[in-house]
Amino acid sequence: PTDASQCSASDGSITASPSGGTPDYFYLWDDPGAQTTATATGLAIGTYNVTVTDANGCTAMNTATVSCIPEADLSITKTGNTNLITVGNPLIYTLEVNNAGPDTATDVVVTDVLPAGVNLVSTSGCAEDPAGVPTCTLGDIAANNSAMFTIEVMVNAGTIGTITNSASVTSAVFDPVDANSANEDTMVMSLPPAPVTIPTISAWGLGLLIALLGLILFFTNRIHRRK
Repeated sequence: PTDASQCSASDGSITASPSGGTPDYFYLWDDPGAQTTATATGLAIGTYNVTVTDANGCTAMNTATVSCIPEADLSITKTGNTNLITVGNPLIYTLEVNNAGPDTATDVVVTDVLPAGVNLVSTSGCAEDPAGVPTCTLGDIAANNSAMFTIEVMVNAGTIGTITNSASVTSAVFDPVDANSANEDTMVMSLPPAPVTIPTISAWGLGLLIALLGLILFFTNRIHRRK
């Protein structure tokens, strides 16, 4: 048999090769089209029977199966809730896994490697195993469908520069386009504003300042009187 190119395709074929008996041979397949040639074409995955009859009316039957290798083109995207983050504030990543098909992706798992400088706060349906690596089991994703979830982290004090978080997706089904099965998101750390220093004056200094202002006012008044 020639397997189908995709599990959803109907392009498999089976060829019957009888031996013995008296030619010519006549064929009858039990596919939906009830084909009558030695090779049955346009077959979907499944098991098919063929009955072969020779020139003397003797018959024989055989069975063959058309199968497939399931394929699911999985891709993953990751976005943060902000491009500029500060220490002590939560950072929420939204991850979306899309299955472009052609078949259902089974046992889909997303692994997210948290960067240094952040701690995991919570996830929607994921387990942190091992520590710092949220692993999200999404089950099956049908062709042309997607699954979405979030991961919340907290930025640690002393973290500077940029934070790059990477995630990847795998399944039990062959992925024909492996290049889009990983994604990363980079965010820039924002430094906290510098503290504003307000000058203060002691009680002694305040008294001296008041006395000085008083003298200035006294002499200013005397000058005005002389005029």
